[in-house]
Amino acid sequence: MKNILIPTDFSIKSLKLVKAAVERFPEEQLQITLVHALKPDHSISGLLMLNKRLTVHQLYTAEFTEACEVLRNKYASVLKKIRIEFYYGSSKSYLKNFLEARSIDAILLARDYTLQPPSKAGRDLYPELRNSGYPVFEEPLQTATQRTLAGEASLSELLPA
Repeated sequence: MKNILIPTDFSIKSLKLVKAAVERFPEEQLQITLVHALKPDHSISGLLMLNKRLTVHQLYTAEFTEACEVLRNKYASVLKKIRIEFYYGSSKSYLKNFLEARSIDAILLARDYTLQPPSKAGRDLYPELRNSGYPVFEEPLQTATQRTLAGEASLSELLPA
């Protein structure tokens, strides 16, 4: 079983990396961890009230949850689990512990897509992941045709005919 970490901004477009993981590791059983980075709150009140500071589960939409379920069903023979986690760290050692605790084998990043955090508390985890010392694979999410078309990705992009 291969454990893959994929950063997400809870957009359907960011889920295209799950499909890319299935294509990159065709002979492997996969466990996908979708991770969203949030700015750590180092104040005492922030540390004591972390769960009240931000209701993190309101960050993802019903469409995102539905798209995850579609991917689970489509790739059921390969995907053993897709889970969503939040990352609050700000140091290299915290990241190392986070990755080790989840037994991450590889990290998949989008080469041509910049995550758009759904809240002010969100932050870009790409630079830290690139320097983590773990195997990092960068995948293109858009074809030349898709780059010329503006607009949000839809569920149909995850399931080409």
